[in-house]
Amino acid sequence: FLRSSYYCALRWDWSVDTCNMAIPCSSGQHSDCPVGQNCLPDTPCASLRTPPRSPTVKPTLRPVSAEERTYYCGYDWSWVKDNCAISTPCPYGDASGVCPSGMKCIAGTPC
Repeated sequence: FLRSSYYCALRWDWSVDTCNMAIPCSSGQHSDCPVGQNCLPDTPCASLRTPPRSPTVKPTLRPVSAEERTYYCGYDWSWVKDNCAISTPCPYGDASGVCPSGMKCIAGTPC
């Protein structure tokens, strides 16, 4: 058997999901497998395994303007002014995913 077809498993029950989680054991030795699993020959895993996903590139954010640097999360402008030290910046003016529940993104703050 091809050594690339040797994989660790509890039993001979192969699927794409099983193969994606299976550990290769090209030595053919059970000792290369997690406790309770055996190194099984002639598995279909070499052809069933899904190739790893390539890392995605994070999008580059546009620069933040001077005005946008004054955007902070709060209940209203006065609250933000009085709580600059604990206010969360929301530089793009969008509160979703940035501001705590119940707060909005307030523009033109002195923070």
